[in-house]
Amino acid sequence: MIHISYTLQKGRKTLSLCFYEKGKPRKYKSVLDKLTGGFSEKNWNSTTKQFRKSPNSEINNQVINKFKKRYADVLEENPSISLDELYSYFDNKRTDPEQVNTIFDFLDTLINDEKKKPTGGCNFKCYEKLQKRLREFESYLKEAISKEMTFNDLDEVFCDTFKDWLIIERKGKDYEGIKKLFTSFLNRADKNKSVDFDKSKINKFQFPVCISDANECICELPVILQKEQMEEFANLDLTAVQGKYKMDKVQLFHDTCMLMLGTFMRPCDVVLFNERNIQTNVHGQNVISYVPKKKMSLSNRSKQKVARVPLEKPVETIIMRYRGQSEEGFILPIYSEIKAKAYKDGKEGLLKKFNKDLNIWLKKVAKVMKLNIELNAYVFRHTSISHALNIGHIPIATVAKWAGTSVSMIEQYYNNSDISNVQPTVISSICATNNYLLQAV
Repeated sequence: MIHISYTLQKGRKTLSLCFYEKGKPRKYKSVLDKLTGGFSEKNWNSTTKQFRKSPNSEINNQVINKFKKRYADVLEENPSISLDELYSYFDNKRTDPEQVNTIFDFLDTLINDEKKKPTGGCNFKCYEKLQKRLREFESYLKEAISKEMTFNDLDEVFCDTFKDWLIIERKGKDYEGIKKLFTSFLNRADKNKSVDFDKSKINKFQFPVCISDANECICELPVILQKEQMEEFANLDLTAVQGKYKMDKVQLFHDTCMLMLGTFMRPCDVVLFNERNIQTNVHGQNVISYVPKKKMSLSNRSKQKVARVPLEKPVETIIMRYRGQSEEGFILPIYSEIKAKAYKDGKEGLLKKFNKDLNIWLKKVAKVMKLNIELNAYVFRHTSISHALNIGHIPIATVAKWAGTSVSMIEQYYNNSDISNVQPTVISSICATNNYLLQAV
């Protein structure tokens, strides 16, 4: 007889649904990506297999109960089903139109589809984020307008309520990001034949361009380091923030962050930074030229924006520190195609693992530096872009080219009142602006 039950594994840090049958190896499905607010062992009751009363416990108990019930229902309807068949029953399963009733079912389908893409895009992480926000919204929706998270109830009133929840209950936190994700979700549901949904149901609903308060536009700005904090980080005593890692790994973490400051790169692009990305421009200057990983999945080659940023001497110093350590030409000894093929989750898993370790280390750095911000890898990219804009004489189009993004994206997320009045300058002067960011390397 097959049993299904929740259990802790991997050093009691992972909550999984366990499938077991006498005489056969147990199988596990992690539910961490479905939980709101993360998982803490102290909030888990191993006897009742439920979360103890805590923030998000009600939402998370609903989630795990529903997840388990899906398999329990299959087992009840098919008593002779094998353990392997039950375990993989919903994997890669394209649901029928009648089966896609709830918004969460469709999001599960989107997440699985994104994970299977050969480009290894990160869109599934975005939809997982949207799924968590919608689970938080679910109880508010029921209380406010007595609606459920189904496509039958997804109409203009539903969308207006979601908008109000984002602005009022969440106080506009991550408003722009969630707005884009929800809009993308609506478009994909409208085009998907397995979903009984038409955008005409939401009439002319639109999210506000940004949150208005007393006629003043309030847009959430990215978290950045101030100049003094950048200098402190550059001169950081690494022995004071070593933690559980070996010193060479700590040095690698530090250099990764300094490269983001000096190159405007995203975290994954720094890891994939290769010697072939270093080129010489028409002025005889060395530049870093690459297609950001985020843009590689675009089918239209014209949309694959090439980022080009001047190669400064402090960045060259870091490059020289690791030269020759990668047989495949990667600047930092983090990623390799051989490692990716051998790693259980492939390229994405390898990148995600390093980014997770880096962010754990940065939490320790934030404590030592007594920062009152949430320090993570992306803060360094945001910092370099924001400070370049605030210098005042660099054209916004140049900053966008350095960062491998669009002018509209810069204008939307990096609010700077002076950027419309900046004057063009020669390439040598633009290159010099990065020097103070890395002068302590």
